[in-house]
Amino acid sequence: MTAPRRPRRTYPPLPVRFDAPGGPVAVVIVKDLHTEGVHCHGTYEEEKREICIDAKTRGSFRWKTYWHEWMHVCLADSGQSETLTDAGNEAVCNAFATAMTAYQFG
Repeated sequence: MTAPRRPRRTYPPLPVRFDAPGGPVAVVIVKDLHTEGVHCHGTYEEEKREICIDAKTRGSFRWKTYWHEWMHVCLADSGQSETLTDAGNEAVCNAFATAMTAYQFG
């Protein structure tokens, strides 16, 4: 006997923009997102104040990517990104994204 299938979970759409201390930030879904020739799930372009999320991301992973990039915005706007190494910035963003996704969706 197999376990009954759980109903497929639906996730809300990402916001298209949000306000941050440094000004508004746009959120854009991009087909086949690359940075410096490498495929990535998300990016934050500080000069444009734009978060890009790869169109192939889905569900909670799309939200986790959004929260990761959202934290890059917070670190940049507060000046804290300058105090951390690249690895440190990524570690903070990953931890925050994991926590927010778990809080939001359980």
